[in-house]
Amino acid sequence: KEIVKDGKTGFLVNPKDVKTLSEKILLLLQDEKRYRCMCESARKSIDETFEIDFMVRQQEKLYFDLIYNKKFV
Repeated sequence: KEIVKDGKTGFLVNPKDVKTLSEKILLLLQDEKRYRCMCESARKSIDETFEIDFMVRQQEKLYFDLIYNKKFV
C-alpha cells in the first residue's frame, strides 16, 4: 500500500479476488495509453520515494529524533 497508489501507479486488489484482478489486467491490456501512463507514474514514484539520498536523510532524522529528542515512532 505504500508503493501502489490505486488507479495511478497500479491497482490494489483484495487477496483471492481473482475476478477483480483479471478485470484490472484486461483493462491494462486493452488500454495501452493507460498502461504506459501507469508504468511511468509508478517508476517516478519509486524513484522519488526510494531514492537513496532521501532514504538516508530519513534514517538520519529517525536516529536523531530517537537519540536527542527521545521521540519514538
